[in-house]
Amino acid sequence: MAKDYHFKSTGLSVKEMAFCGHVLDGMKLMDAFKAATGSKGNQNTLKREGCALMAKPTVVAYCEKLNSQTEGKRSLNRAKKRDLLAEFAENEDSDVKARIKAIEVDNLMTGDNKPQVVEVTGLSALLDRVRSGGDDE
Repeated sequence: MAKDYHFKSTGLSVKEMAFCGHVLDGMKLMDAFKAATGSKGNQNTLKREGCALMAKPTVVAYCEKLNSQTEGKRSLNRAKKRDLLAEFAENEDSDVKARIKAIEVDNLMTGDNKPQVVEVTGLSALLDRVRSGGDDE
């Protein structure tokens, strides 16, 4: 295997940094190791090497750093989702059905589509009066 360049800032090689990226993309350690190094070893070797690499403190630290840097970029929080839905719903160039769907999804998120509850008091007294013929007066 050719010599792998190490970055002074991280203490990791290019392949170790690539490994972290693959792990954060959801690959199994074995597959991440294979993709990062180009290794053609058998499954047991790839698993062992992937686990050994993930056990290195510098690799763990870099994975955590990468994860914290990309966490906000990869996930849409509730406010961002609602902003996107509002933007889509207000876009007059969009299909009307798609705009209505965006409004429906936003309503589901906020609970605005829940039926209103109407509370009626004195109904039993009114029903009793109707049943008795209504001649109490």
